[in-house]
Amino acid sequence: MSSKEVVIIGGSFAGIAALKALVKSKDVKLSITVVSPSDKALFNIGTPRATIETEKIDKIFYDVNKAIKTHVSGTIHSGKFIKAYVTEVDLGQQVVYLSNNETLHYENLIIASGTTTQHPAFKLDNERDSRYTIDAIKGLNKQIKDARKIAIIGGGPTGVELAGEIGYEYGSSKSVTLFTGSTQPLPVLSKGLGDKATQKLQNLHVKVVNNKKSKSYTETTVTFNDGSSESFDLVIPAFQLIPNSQFLSNYPKITDANGFIITDDYLRLKDYPNVIAFGDIVSQGVKSLVDILFGQVGVLRNTIAYEVFGKKSVTLKAYKQPGTTLIVPIGKGGGVGTAFGLNFPNFAVSFLKSKDYMIPKGGENLS
Repeated sequence: MSSKEVVIIGGSFAGIAALKALVKSKDVKLSITVVSPSDKALFNIGTPRATIETEKIDKIFYDVNKAIKTHVSGTIHSGKFIKAYVTEVDLGQQVVYLSNNETLHYENLIIASGTTTQHPAFKLDNERDSRYTIDAIKGLNKQIKDARKIAIIGGGPTGVELAGEIGYEYGSSKSVTLFTGSTQPLPVLSKGLGDKATQKLQNLHVKVVNNKKSKSYTETTVTFNDGSSESFDLVIPAFQLIPNSQFLSNYPKITDANGFIITDDYLRLKDYPNVIAFGDIVSQGVKSLVDILFGQVGVLRNTIAYEVFGKKSVTLKAYKQPGTTLIVPIGKGGGVGTAFGLNFPNFAVSFLKSKDYMIPKGGENLS
């Protein structure tokens, strides 16, 4: 039986999910190579809690090599891991160029390279390994301990969760201000839930400032669009996902204005159907675990069957964004959340996430 070469760019949540989908075939033997600058996958959902409770850091990182061996074991497939980052992809010649000077030829490519964040504590880096992220989490923990006056820029889940964690841990001993840059915290949610989040933050001694956007920042100063500035002991950026798509710079039409990959409805690159994008890197995705699990995985499996396994009888499944589903802890006592049009009561948010940030479940997806 001949072997088909498949390369996965990315070794964290989306990359491991793609690997799981690939090894389902019993008819087409695959030689799978996973490439990532980190040999550890990060359960980044748990980073706000691990930032305050650093003893949990070891519980949010998972061995990529071990995961590959686990999932190819007992199958017809082979898998290996290369610790490097991708410098360039030649889509025409079907070649991936790596930072360690290796080149990989592929018949199918899955780009699951994900995103990075302004502060390195919240996501893996696109070039450096997990040690860089671990050091960033520990460093931020110390900075928070030492600071009296703290600013958090960004009213999305990461900013709200981190503000809640600091407020819960330190209470009124620290002055914490959350600049949402919008009309409310968690602007994708209803005004009612935004108001509820505001109240919960205020109960934890967090000041919420809306409708004031930052223009620039340093570690101790925020400058706003109106020209004003304010000084702090610590400024934490918790906004903007940065797509890890730099290796596609030779193909400007493949990415949108922000660098996310444009695909057809079946997650294939236009003009290159043997290349699939998956996870946070996809332009039309909503950059969440829910989107990957409930919006993209089913599409991915059908597209892999069609393009990788060659099962042309398979009906491709079009991607549709899932409805707004968001569970945001605000301290250990609960938070706000919504799913499929229904709002979660506080006890449900506490049970589902704020108690432990789902950290014990990280291995279900990453190992």
